[in-house]
Amino acid sequence: MTDHVVVTIRRQDRQIVRQHLQDHFVTAAETARQPHRDTPATHKCGHHASTIDEQTPPLSQATPRTHSDTTSSPGPSSLMDIVCDRAHLRGFAQTLLIIGQGIGAFVLPVFSDRYGRRPVFLISHFCFLAIGVSVAFSPNYTAFLAIRLFLGIVQQGLVMTKHTIGVEMFPTRHRKLSGLLNSFVWSTCTALIALIAYLMQTYSWRTTQLVYSSVSLYAIVQFFFLDESLSWLITNKKTKQIAKNLKKAARISGKDYETVMNVYKNLQQQQGSLLEGEDTEGRLKKSASKEKDKTKLSFLDLMKRKRLAANVLVLWFTWITDSMTVFGLIFTSHQLAGNHYINFVLFALVKFPPIFVFYGMVDRYGRKKTSILLHGIGGISLILATVCKATGKESEWSPIAVTVLSCLGMFGASGAWTTMFFFTPELFPTNLRNKGLGTSSAFSRLGGMLAPFASLLAEHVEWAPGTIFGVCCLLVTVLVNILPETMGKELPQTLDDVEAWHKKTDANTTNEMNILPKHVDT
Repeated sequence: MTDHVVVTIRRQDRQIVRQHLQDHFVTAAETARQPHRDTPATHKCGHHASTIDEQTPPLSQATPRTHSDTTSSPGPSSLMDIVCDRAHLRGFAQTLLIIGQGIGAFVLPVFSDRYGRRPVFLISHFCFLAIGVSVAFSPNYTAFLAIRLFLGIVQQGLVMTKHTIGVEMFPTRHRKLSGLLNSFVWSTCTALIALIAYLMQTYSWRTTQLVYSSVSLYAIVQFFFLDESLSWLITNKKTKQIAKNLKKAARISGKDYETVMNVYKNLQQQQGSLLEGEDTEGRLKKSASKEKDKTKLSFLDLMKRKRLAANVLVLWFTWITDSMTVFGLIFTSHQLAGNHYINFVLFALVKFPPIFVFYGMVDRYGRKKTSILLHGIGGISLILATVCKATGKESEWSPIAVTVLSCLGMFGASGAWTTMFFFTPELFPTNLRNKGLGTSSAFSRLGGMLAPFASLLAEHVEWAPGTIFGVCCLLVTVLVNILPETMGKELPQTLDDVEAWHKKTDANTTNEMNILPKHVDT
């Protein structure tokens, strides 16, 4: 009996010891698999290798840090280990965003011209909100890059359609208001980017990203209040929707619906395009085949006409120049004298004065003269800034002069780009308007992709970026003369309408030449 008890106890002891050994080895193995938090790996350049979860708290626990801990929160580059020999990967985030913008500018305007402005605008805005939020939850750098690509695609669907709706929404005499409002909001938000970044530099970059993305919650309001463009509805013969929108407008404005419809029909008669009601639906169907070539246009149809193709090429070069100059100045702002936050805000604030210059000139002197003036200011200022920087390296006045002239260059370039955002949609017929604006924006991405290399080029050839920007701006002042003037004219509905502007301009030029005094030989 005693021996049996002793054997049983020994068997139980062996089981206990075995269990303790198993627990010990499992714990040791788990510990070996985990990085040692007290001694993080360090790169040769001195940066600590880290993972996102190690240094970034969950969003629900994000709290401000004190300046005794750190002056600013690590950005995604540090937290995703994009440092030292992997530092060159940082530029991919901006490059992929710009590539996405180019894709979106080419593709989404096609759907906007075919299916309407409103659906493309709203879908793009809701997708922009969802994708912007998902950026904050990127688990690694690969996912971060992929999300940025899609963010660029939907951003162009939002921006291009917004500008087209703005131009089509206002009557001719008030159309410049759309350019004023768009530019004012854009410049304000650009300045707020630096302000938010400064105020939230002690927070996680994920929290900052969520703050930026939260602005798109406004899409919910747009869903209930934004109507389809009346110009698009008229061109595509959407008679029921036209009547519905006019009835809604009459109710909100406190006007009699029948009076509004009579005014609308009279306007359509003056333009040679009668409103087709339900009682004349048969005539509409009969003429549908005749109108098909006018409403189902492709961009190739436009490029087959030499004068219109020349317009497009000039617009593309101008957009590339404006984009390259504006973004190039922003990317090189850290090289100017002073705090880089303040320089960024200065470049944002300097965009406000040209908005009012644009508003005061565009309907008084025309789109072309406004564009020539602002491009000229930008080009001359940037060339002078380059000369000051090259000749006054050792002087005290040179950094101040370069900063002032660079801000003046931003004044001209940003104002010129504002003018082109307003001018470009007016040069295309309704069913090619968003395609025209979209392709121009897509080509501007080439300038956006070249702009980040401006600071790198300046390290090797200091005078090159400013010279390139300035010369391109001055070249635009010459090329813009090819474009027709659109001041005081209704938006074109067909390609023939645009060509008629050129013919009228040519006729006026011929008449002016005929009345000049001729040289008489004696």
